[in-house]
Amino acid sequence: MRETAKVYKELGDAELAKEEFQNALSFYTEGINVKCKDEQLNVELYRCRWLSNCRLGKFMLTSECKLSILFTVYCFQFQYYKLSILQEERKSSSLLLT
Repeated sequence: MRETAKVYKELGDAELAKEEFQNALSFYTEGINVKCKDEQLNVELYRCRWLSNCRLGKFMLTSECKLSILFTVYCFQFQYYKLSILQEERKSSSLLLT
């Protein structure tokens, strides 16, 4: 499922680069509809779909914008948590070596 969503993201990115915003919007929406488990990819799909909507003059999509922000915050929190665990593991292993 992740690979399918990633393909839709890449197709959307190509359309966005050509300023074909409606086509990009469609690809990002298809990627979101795949409902893959990769949260970072979902963040990107929502963010890019929001950007496509903005480029089409559709600025009143606040719920989608909020969802994208929430996903982003969640991913940062998760990365911070993983980093803190790694730092603790390194501290523990360096104490064992001394």
